[in-house]
Amino acid sequence: PLHTSIFKNMNAHQQQLLESVGEGILKVAEREEKKLDQQLKQIENLDEDDFEALRQKRRLNLQKQVRQEQDWRQLGHGIYSEVADTKDFFNAAKKSSRMVAHFYRSVTPRCEIVDAHLTKLAATHIETKFVKIDAEKNPF
Repeated sequence: PLHTSIFKNMNAHQQQLLESVGEGILKVAEREEKKLDQQLKQIENLDEDDFEALRQKRRLNLQKQVRQEQDWRQLGHGIYSEVADTKDFFNAAKKSSRMVAHFYRSVTPRCEIVDAHLTKLAATHIETKFVKIDAEKNPF
């Protein structure tokens, strides 16, 4: 077999190192297995009150997430929009904790390609505001 020919070409130090790495991986796997077994035991021992508490916690988290997404949408997240001037740019940046800005030039064809990609990204990454600003009209 292939693995025996590999071991024949290794010196003793390399073989010892390989065995040591293997033992380390095995120990980590055993620890993780014990953790998973403990988690499974906890799940098996849950009663109806525990499940209700989990449902309530999940419900609250979902409500919080929905409110957050509504807040983001009110700030213009979810769409790729153009800001008219530097003042609008900085106002948008202050209102959003995450923002992607494309400083474009209308005469550059590659900017249209970037626009197409950013439009798609804006729709899928609601947590981030996506804007573009004309770099020629708004020099920084």
